[in-house]
Amino acid sequence: MNFEDSVFVRLADTTTRSPLFDQPALEQILAAAYDIQVQGPFNALFDQFEMGYALSQQGIIEGMWGGVGSPDRMQARLLTANLGGTPPGRIDALWRGAIVARVAPANSRITAAETRTPDLENIDADVVAALGALPGDPLLLEQERRQRVLARIRATLDQPDAFTENSFDRWLATVGAASTGDLLARFRMTAYSSAMRVAFAPSAPLAPTPIRLPITAAVLVRDSANLAIGQWLADSKTLAERLQNTGIETPHDPALRPRHAVLVIWIVPDTLFDDADWPGGGAGNAAAQRAIRRAAAGTWLAREGIGLVTID
Repeated sequence: MNFEDSVFVRLADTTTRSPLFDQPALEQILAAAYDIQVQGPFNALFDQFEMGYALSQQGIIEGMWGGVGSPDRMQARLLTANLGGTPPGRIDALWRGAIVARVAPANSRITAAETRTPDLENIDADVVAALGALPGDPLLLEQERRQRVLARIRATLDQPDAFTENSFDRWLATVGAASTGDLLARFRMTAYSSAMRVAFAPSAPLAPTPIRLPITAAVLVRDSANLAIGQWLADSKTLAERLQNTGIETPHDPALRPRHAVLVIWIVPDTLFDDADWPGGGAGNAAAQRAIRRAAAGTWLAREGIGLVTID
């Protein structure tokens, strides 16, 4: 039995399925699905696991028809399946379930809060004190006003350099002021730029809490022979998009900060990462270098919505 068939039958058996997904694989799958900090141990939950999922090539035909010589027209919209184009995508399994991970709850308390508002009064008086009179050149006057307003705003900040010239321009645009002079003339009493300093008490260590993170993923099993990574990545993204178009996706929960509604999981032989062309490796025996290359590949694949599983 070849690699793909061997893994396929192990996925089909509920007793041999879970061991295929080791801890690094489950962590990388979660990295593809969510933008949150989690820790192990991880546990896979297979609520629904449909083997050999068939995904048809769907299309839409739109048009209208009517009788000859009649101004009346009837609109038509037809949904087609497997009508030309690319053949249906091969999905070895469709996984709808979850991965249980652990998160460390935040329990720090705010002990102090301080707000600082810059004083924008008497800006022109400062210019007169420095130059003897307000400049007659509008550009020079704007420059003098601008540098003093910037200085007063930065004086309220712990990191004054973070408030750049561009930051100031964006703030002016936000309040609707065309210039610093316009700000002082029309918005001085209504537009405020305040800084807030917040102090937190040290957090007490708490035991990580289990959390259920829903997963919807197309599982693809492929041997490493003649594997074109770039084409496979493009095909996987097309596959995920087609699944979403058919209504198959993970329910959206903004509190969990999802990255991708549908994942594609690659199951490949771990010998794929014996190839020194993969980034990583370095010192250590063959197994250690393989693990480093796998971790590096899993990191960038996760950003593309791909979870990586390797099988020995």
